[in-house]
Amino acid sequence: MIKSRFIISRDEIPQSKLTSRKYNGNSLSICTVKNESNNEGFSVIPELGGRLYELYLSNGKKVYQVLRRFNPSSIESRDDLFTNAKMCPYVGRVDRGKYVFNGNEYQLPINYPEEGNSSHGLLFDKPFKVVEMKNDEDLAEIVLEYEYRKENEGYPFDFNISIVHRIEKGKGYACVTLIENLSETEIPVADGWHPYFDLNEKIDNLKLQLESDEIILTDENRMPASRRKYDAFRAMKKLSKTFFDNCFTLLPENGFVNTFLINEKEDLHLKIWQESGKSKYNYLVIYTPPDRKTIAIEPMTSNVNAFNNGEGLIVLQPGQSFEATFGITSV
Repeated sequence: MIKSRFIISRDEIPQSKLTSRKYNGNSLSICTVKNESNNEGFSVIPELGGRLYELYLSNGKKVYQVLRRFNPSSIESRDDLFTNAKMCPYVGRVDRGKYVFNGNEYQLPINYPEEGNSSHGLLFDKPFKVVEMKNDEDLAEIVLEYEYRKENEGYPFDFNISIVHRIEKGKGYACVTLIENLSETEIPVADGWHPYFDLNEKIDNLKLQLESDEIILTDENRMPASRRKYDAFRAMKKLSKTFFDNCFTLLPENGFVNTFLINEKEDLHLKIWQESGKSKYNYLVIYTPPDRKTIAIEPMTSNVNAFNNGEGLIVLQPGQSFEATFGITSV
């Protein structure tokens, strides 16, 4: 029997090869974990928000890279900027970028000008520090950290965030996020991830199973407006021409919610799981881009516009921490 053995490497993309204007003179690096026995593994880009870049999972016969591909050396499009990114300290959209917290009104940067909204948080392009890379026969981890210090006037608070990217023999990939409030006052927090899945097939031909309770419908400005019960994909079903750009409330079981995405032709079955419960990932956004090549399945702690509607919003007291985990595995 071949023992699993995880190896870790870190390779720099020098500034001379970075055609994007978004890096402000900083180089990028790619940290890679690989299991030599079965070629499963992942890579992350610390300096680009600590995001997940590649994820290789096996169906027992073949190894697949299951995430949307982009070129980190030449990111210019907004889609690339948010692909597989960390969303924090808010998720989805904030209406007009405005919110009131403890009697004070704040204005976040508008990065969706056609809507006039602020979206996907403030950390998606921040340079995270590599704190630790460790590996053994059965498990490997890359631990990243960023220290946010009142960097934007729309969010004038202090917090530390740690991200643990992990892969474990027989358990697939998992990601732990830890946020600690270092401000002298309480702070509002919402957290999530924005992975796009590419299973080598048009998504119309994929099957989806979604443990949804309600679908949240939006107004003309993409803000939550109403909701209704939704069980159309409670049982496994082909996506066909279904269009999604919606947040869902979920039906947790034993503290977890599972979403399944299947390419039957390749015999590739993915489970995207998320912790649920108090201050955990209790919401999920699904987005199907117009080209129908990929699908975004986004675990989130709150509803869209939570800084205004309060739905799922986490309020951390001084010194208080938040921790939650989601994962992706081949089943």
